[in-house]
This record gives sequence, C-alpha cells and structure tokens, in this order.
Amino acid sequence: MPETIATTSHGLAKVTVLDQSQESHIDQLHRAALGPVNADYYLPILARFETYDRASPSWNWAASLCTLNWLVFRGLWRPALAYLSALAAAALGLMALTHFTTGMAESIRWGLWAALATLALLVPGFFANTWLFNNHRQRLAMALTATPTLRDACLQLSRQASSRQRLMGLALANGLLAMMLAVAWWLPTNSASPDTSRADHPRSVVGATAPLPSASSAPAAAPAIASAPVMPASDVPAASAPESSVAAHQSGDAGAPSDIAKPTTPFRLSQEAARHAAITARSRKAHQTPVAATPAPAASAGAATEPAALVKDKPARTATPDASDATYLINVGLFAQSDNAQRTFTRLTQAGLPATTQQLQRSAGTLTRVRVGPFASRAQADAAALQIRALQLDAVVIRQ
Repeated sequence: MPETIATTSHGLAKVTVLDQSQESHIDQLHRAALGPVNADYYLPILARFETYDRASPSWNWAASLCTLNWLVFRGLWRPALAYLSALAAAALGLMALTHFTTGMAESIRWGLWAALATLALLVPGFFANTWLFNNHRQRLAMALTATPTLRDACLQLSRQASSRQRLMGLALANGLLAMMLAVAWWLPTNSASPDTSRADHPRSVVGATAPLPSASSAPAAAPAIASAPVMPASDVPAASAPESSVAAHQSGDAGAPSDIAKPTTPFRLSQEAARHAAITARSRKAHQTPVAATPAPAASAGAATEPAALVKDKPARTATPDASDATYLINVGLFAQSDNAQRTFTRLTQAGLPATTQQLQRSAGTLTRVRVGPFASRAQADAAALQIRALQLDAVVIRQ
C-alpha cells in the first residue's frame, strides 16, 4: 500500500508540472494554425465560435478592405477562388446589362456599379471569420488524425500557418502590380499625345491665318492642290464674292481689294480651302457649254484695261450652277453611342465648322447623326469636306 500511494502521488505531481498553460488544447491548436501575425486578435473570436459550436457573422476590416490579400495570407485558397469567380461573373453580367439595355440612364448605371462595389466589400467583411473558422476545423481534424500527440499536431499546423515571410511576399507582389498598372496607364497616354497635338494644329481651324504649306509637306490625298499655282482673287467663283465686288471689277476700279476679300459665307474659309474651291469651280466651268461674250462698252477714255483672264471668266460666271437656290450638306457619321457623336461634334465645332446633330429612332435603339452645313454652293461644301477629311473623319456631300 505505501508503494501504491507513493506512485500515485508521483504521477499527480508529474501531471501538475507539465500542465503549466492556461489555454485548452483547442486554443493551442488554433494558435498554431494562425501563426504569429495577429493571433491574439483572432483567438477570442475562434474560441467564441468553439463555445457555440458554430460560426456567426462578425466584422473583419482587413478582409473587407484587402480581401484577396487577406484570403491568400491566411491560406484560404478555396474561398479566394470562389470570391474571385463570383466577382468576375457579377462584373461581366453588369457590363452586358448596361451595354445591351437601351435607354438606361447614367445615374442608374453608376448606381448598379456602386452596389456591386459595396457588396464586394461587405460580404467578405461579415463572413471572413466564418471562412477562417471552418478552414481551421478541417486543418485541425487532419493534423490530429495524422499525428500521435498534441505537440506534433501543433508543429504540423505551425508549418502550414501564415508567417511574416508570406506577408512580406504579398506586399512585394502588390508593389510590382501597382508599378505595372502605372506603366500600362502612362504609356498609352504619352503615345496618344502627338496625335492630339496634330488634331489641334492651328492650320486645321477654319479661318486661321497660317502660312501655306510647301509642296513637300502637303498631304498625299490632295497632290493637285499642292502643285496648283496661286490664283488671284479675281479668279474666285462669283458665288464666293459679293456682287458689289464683281461690279467694281467691271467698272475698272482696282483700288478696293478689301471689297473683293469680303466673304458672303457664314464662316471664313482658309487659304487652302479657297484654292480648292477655285480649282473645283474652274474644272466645272471647263465642262460647261461656253456662252458667247458680248463686248462691253468702254467706261472712259482714261480707264485701265481689264486683265484678259477676268474677261475670259465673265461669261462662265453668269452660267455657274453655284448661284442656284439649292443647299448642300455633309454627312459625317451615324453613331449608336451618343458619346462618340458628341466627341465628333466637338471636334467639328472646334475647327469652326457649322456642325449639327439629330436624334433618329430605329428598331435597334436611338442613333445620332452628325452633319455639317448647310452650304450655299457645292464649292463651299467641297472645301468644308476637305477640312473634315483632314480631321480623319468621313465626309459625304449631299444636295438638299
């Protein structure tokens, strides 16, 4: 009997010496599975879940603001894949809804995207601790099954737990991703800046007083304009000059060049456009039937002799079709997206062209038509079409 009592006392003393921790074996396993980062924050939450034997929604700021990083850091690979797949599917579905739904207001579209972003933050914020608890239960059960003692199970869980090295790796990966996004945003912006500067060049604006380009710098689309000689103001068609200017020429008064340069169109044409209009009018006159010219009486004995080119062009001016009442329009495009139509309209108005827009109802939805005009003559419409094509836009002249 004394030996039995001594043995029992020795066994009790041995158990008392080994059990110095205040945590239960479940808490020890959870601490080993959590790792050294924020273990004291998550242990009370997991202990409460263990007390009720089930998880309940609780807020987690880290999981809400840095969802994918938090899931990867804690080793929750299946929840991370499910969250990413659900977010991508919701984003694609919302893009399809806003693209194919006609007549949806911009406020409703922004509201739908704001709702998706809010759900993407709230769902992981409320359910992240639940995902962590369920994952830990599976890992604890596997570790206890694969190891003979509690200490071996804790060692196995600690090897799979989150570490500071993993945290530093995630921070480095986020920094590299941010640099790649910055470079991807910066490169297209700089590559598009030369095109923007060419579109805003002063020579593309109607009425700009810039010097004429040389033959080597003229665009390839109009070689005849670059090689044609500069015509005097007297060779411009009668439709582009007031009647008082023609009368002044006929009377032999050459001292009023300002009257000849006065335009009758609602906007001023550039020098290159005026040259193109003159060339177009002369080519049109060459194919018309010439009208017999009647000799004009001499104005006075001391009047200057009129140039031969002016006398030759007088009969053609009386038969030019530009003096008719017909008007001309230029179709620039028919757009399904109102934003594209507005950008085209802005470019045309900035170039000084009289652009207009018109809403058309079709079975596919609302379309926006952009036009330029009206013009009193075909020569003016052709000159404006040349300027529109210089802006890399389509231009089709139609008669109204």
